Amino acid sequence: MKSFTGKFSSVRGWALLLALLLGAGMMISACGDEETPAPTTPEPTPAPPPAPPPTPEPTGPAAPENLRVSASTSTSITWMWDAVEGALGYQGQFSTDATFAETDPTFIVVAPNTSHTVSNLSGNMTGHFRVRSGTGTSLTDLTYSEWTDGVSGSTAAPAPATAFAAPGSFTAESATDDSISLSWDEVDDAASYEVDQRLAGGTWGDADCGGTGSNEVDGTSCVAEGLDEGTDYEFRVRALPASDDTTNAIGEWAETDGTTTGSQAVTTPGGMGDLDVTWTADGDSITFTWSPMAGSEYEWAPATGDIEDANPCGGTTFNDLTVTNAGTGAQFEVDVPAAAEGTIIGLCVRTTDKDNRALSFAWGIRRPDPATATQTEATVSDGDVTTALTWTDLDIKTPFEYEIRVAADPRRDNDLVVAGTPTAAQMRAVQAACGDGAFVDQGDTDVDFTLDEITVSSGLTPYTGYVLCARMANTTGATEWAVPAAKLLTTPGKPPTPTIDPSRTEVVDANESVVWRIANRNMATVPRTATTGGTANYVAWRVHYNATYRVTGATSNRSTPAPRLADCETRGTDPNDDTDHTGDDWTWTEIVAASMSTDNNGIALASGTIPRNPPLADPANTDTTGDTRAAVCVRAVDSGLNGPWVMSGTHTVRRQPRP
Repeated sequence: MKSFTGKFSSVRGWALLLALLLGAGMMISACGDEETPAPTTPEPTPAPPPAPPPTPEPTGPAAPENLRVSASTSTSITWMWDAVEGALGYQGQFSTDATFAETDPTFIVVAPNTSHTVSNLSGNMTGHFRVRSGTGTSLTDLTYSEWTDGVSGSTAAPAPATAFAAPGSFTAESATDDSISLSWDEVDDAASYEVDQRLAGGTWGDADCGGTGSNEVDGTSCVAEGLDEGTDYEFRVRALPASDDTTNAIGEWAETDGTTTGSQAVTTPGGMGDLDVTWTADGDSITFTWSPMAGSEYEWAPATGDIEDANPCGGTTFNDLTVTNAGTGAQFEVDVPAAAEGTIIGLCVRTTDKDNRALSFAWGIRRPDPATATQTEATVSDGDVTTALTWTDLDIKTPFEYEIRVAADPRRDNDLVVAGTPTAAQMRAVQAACGDGAFVDQGDTDVDFTLDEITVSSGLTPYTGYVLCARMANTTGATEWAVPAAKLLTTPGKPPTPTIDPSRTEVVDANESVVWRIANRNMATVPRTATTGGTANYVAWRVHYNATYRVTGATSNRSTPAPRLADCETRGTDPNDDTDHTGDDWTWTEIVAASMSTDNNGIALASGTIPRNPPLADPANTDTTGDTRAAVCVRAVDSGLNGPWVMSGTHTVRRQPRP
C-alpha cells in the first residue's frame, strides 16, 4: 500500500473523513501528483417493462329497475319495469312462492316492451315475478343482467260463476220400442251435457245415453236406451262447464217428453169376476183358464148374452165341470172350438156352492187371419232402395184392441211364411219373431172395419224380408200372432266398391286380362255368393274406352269423358254425342254368371280381355289413340229386385310399346 506524501489537501481530507464516516472500507492515497482513481459502482440491471393491464371481464347490462305490478284480474297479474338502455329483450320468471327455482316458468319479452302478463291463474292467489335484461345480437343468445328482486302480486277474487242457459230446441224423436232419440242446441262454452229421464210424473234418474250406462255426453244428442215399450217418458238436459271453468256454472234444465213405440197396456175390458178367467186363441179355438180355489167345484158354459152386457151369463145353462178338492194349484182349462176367423166366444164360470156363489166371465176372439201383400206394393226410390212396404186387408173386430208389428226375416234364416198348417217348431218361431218385431200400430174400435193399408216406412234394412204380425186382445187375454201370409222383400244393398285383383290380372301380348273383386264376405245386406243354382246374384258390366284419341286432320289429342255411376244403368256408347269418329266410344261387356266365382275373400269377376292399343303412330295427322281405361259397374239382385249400382275406379291398360 502506498503512503501519502506532499501537502494535505482539505478536499481530500474531507473525502477521507466522509469515507470513514460512511464505512466504505476503501482508502484514497496520493503521492505527489499521482492519484489513485476511486472504485466505480456497476450499473444496476434495468427493470423489465411493466406487464400490460389485464383485459377487463365483460359486464352484463344493468338490471331493470322499478319492477312493479301494473294490473290484475281474477285470472291474471301484469308486471312492468323501466326500460334498460341497449337491451334487446328481457327474461321474466314467475313463481308461486318467493323462492325461484330453475323449474319455474320463464318468459322472453322483446324490447321495447317492458311488461308481461301471467294468465290462467286462479282467483285470490299470490304470485311472484322477477326480470333481467339481455343484450346481444340475437334473442337466442343474450347476455343477461342480474335478476331483480322478486315482486309479488295477487289476483282478484273471481267473479261469481254464471249458470248456463237451458239448451234450446230440446226435442224427442225417432222412438223405437226401447229407445228415444234426443237432441238440443249447443250451449256456448259448455264442456258436456247431463241428461235425465223419468216415467211421466215420476222421479228423475240418469238416462242411459247410447247404451253406455252414462247420462253425460259431449255432443248435442243422446239416444236414451233401455226404455220400456209403449211407455211415456219425460226427459231433461242441462249444460255442464269444464272442471277448470270458473266463469260458468251448471246450467238450467230444458225439458221435453216422448213415448216409446211398442204396445201399451191393453185397456179394453174383457171380463169380470173373482175367478180371474183368462184366455188365449189360435187359429182353431179359444182356450179359457182360471185358477182353482181349495175345496171348490165349478161349472161353466158359453155366454149367451151380448158382449156389451154387464152380465152376459144371466140366461146361461151351465154344464157340469166337477172337480173335487181342486186346490192343487193346477189351471182349469176349457178349449172352445171357433170355426171362423173373428169368431167371438164368451165363457161363464161359477162355483157350484149356491150359498157362496162366485161367478166370472171372459170374452175371447179367434186368432185373426193375416193381412195380404204383394211385392208390387213396395216403394223403391230412384236409387233402388226400398223405402216402404205395404200390406192390405186386415180385419179388425170390436170390442177388441189390435196390435200390429213387423218382423225382420233375413232370407238366409227361417222365412216365417208357412204354407199350410205350421208345425209346432214353425209356430214357435213365428210367435217369437212377431213378439220381438218392431211395433207398427195399436188401437181399438167400436165398429168392425178393415185396415185397407198398413205401411211400414222406417227401420227397413236392405236385403231383408219382412212379415206383418197382427193379434187381438182385451184385458183378459190375447190371441196368438196371425201366421204371416206373405213376406215382402227389400232390395239388396250396395256392394263394396270393386277393386282390381293384381294376382289374377295379366298382360298377354296385345291384350290384358282383368279380374275384379267384391269384398262382401261379412256383409248381410247383399248376397254372399256370386250365384245361386246357376243364377247370378249380381249384375256386372265392364266398360272400356280410349283415354285419349285424335280426330283425323287434328294435330292434338282429345280426352274421352269417363263414365259416371248413372251410366251404369243406361250404358250409352257415345259420350260426346258425335258420329264423325269412334275414338271416344265406350264399349260395354256383360260379365255373365259363368265368369263369377265365390271364395273365402268374396266374389271374383273375370271381366275378360281388354285389347291394348297399338304403338303410338309417328305421323301427326292420322287417327291415333292412347292408353285404354276400364271400369266395372256392379249391382246385387234378388228375387227380381235390383239393388243400387256401385262403380269401380278406373284401371289403365297401357298401350303396346313401340318395337
